Amino acid sequence: MIKKTTSLIFAFIFLLTAVLFTASCSNEDPDAPKGMKLCSNDVVGFKFYIPEDWTLSMSTGAVGAYCSSSDPTNVSVMAWNLPSAMTVTEWWEQYKAEFEGVFSDFKVIDETNITMGGVAGVKYTYTAKLGDFEYYYIQAACIRSGMVYVFTFTSTPDKYESHLEEVDNMLAHFAF
Repeated sequence: MIKKTTSLIFAFIFLLTAVLFTASCSNEDPDAPKGMKLCSNDVVGFKFYIPEDWTLSMSTGAVGAYCSSSDPTNVSVMAWNLPSAMTVTEWWEQYKAEFEGVFSDFKVIDETNITMGGVAGVKYTYTAKLGDFEYYYIQAACIRSGMVYVFTFTSTPDKYESHLEEVDNMLAHFAF
């Protein structure tokens, strides 16, 4: 179980810090909010919208996008089955402990109750270093039907604040 979780964390970290995604998708959605486009498909079980000028990416089990080649800011949504019934807070405590083992200078800045697609969740804001590089993160998570859905926003300190409105908009339009 620990090996599987560690492998998942490393795959997740790779996804978070990737600047260029190689796979893409183009989903037209007439219900997309103004200025946004769909960044998911029917397979994943949720609708995730991103700003129109972001570049889409999709890989097995995760959907995501990045801002541009000059701005490494990226977002992703992943979902997986939980091994047992737990709350978002219990999931986070387990997940946070694993992050503390991978990142240096890991620091939670804020925790805020939110809803994702009508499901109660929590938004965690934190900073961490991976090697010599510092990143700012927002992770919003909810649990639905035994699965945890995790939205992750990753940015550099100089780009972080310029994307907060977009992040709020993405979370506001997330739907099941």
